[in-house]
Amino acid sequence: MSECYKFRESCESYALGALEGEERAAFEAHLATHCEHCRAELDRARALVAQLAYLAPEQAPPPHLQNRLMAAIAADAQRGPAPVTPRGSDVSPAAWWNWLSGLSWAAAAAALLFAVWTHQQAALLEGQRAALEIQLRQEAARLSQTRTELARYEKVLAIVSAPGTIQVSLDPAKPAAPRVRAHWNEKTGLVLTALEFPAPEAGRTFQLWLVPKKGNPISAGIFSPDARGEVFHFVATSARVAQTAALAISVEPAGGSPQPTSTPIWVGALPSAPLGVTR
Repeated sequence: MSECYKFRESCESYALGALEGEERAAFEAHLATHCEHCRAELDRARALVAQLAYLAPEQAPPPHLQNRLMAAIAADAQRGPAPVTPRGSDVSPAAWWNWLSGLSWAAAAAALLFAVWTHQQAALLEGQRAALEIQLRQEAARLSQTRTELARYEKVLAIVSAPGTIQVSLDPAKPAAPRVRAHWNEKTGLVLTALEFPAPEAGRTFQLWLVPKKGNPISAGIFSPDARGEVFHFVATSARVAQTAALAISVEPAGGSPQPTSTPIWVGALPSAPLGVTR
């Protein structure tokens, strides 16, 4: 028992494969005496070492360690399979334990590499899936915008090409302001279009007015340009072209006004007797 005390710390080192040289030979010689106490301590140490693979966090091994392991595996493959020990042959218990320990460590290393590879592949697939979802959302948004623009152009074309449509140019009062065009057909409606149109100031909006030959202006709705400065403002109105003197655009408080509160910036007079499509 007193000799066992000397080998107590050797059990963990032996289980880890870190005991070498004379210390290893002395410990194996002691085990050959069938010391039950040291064999029990060695079994406990091996069980503890077997759990280390499960306690370690999943992470990629250092490149140099991975290269050494793969080189060792390649060397073993070139040497061919190890000879199987015949049953009943005279093999010492220490040799059997060394063989089993090496096999366990090789299996643990292979399992660890497989776990790391699986984790990396799962992370890669998850990243690809997230990127595809973002791309699909972007494509869906672009498709929706394209459909909206197509519907607007079709509506403009329907009004412009309809018989009896008149074209009105709204000239700006300010030289730097863009020119605005309106196409009005009493059956299909009125559409206001413009390019490079400025955005209104905060709390303000643009409002289109139908100015009759008699009476007060009639609101034809409020509008603002889109992010590209384009204006597509559609109006379904029961007003008559022959009874309207002009179209006008003024800047009004957000939400619009019952009557203009500022001098119109764009004004376009209607032709007195529209005939077909005005070019």
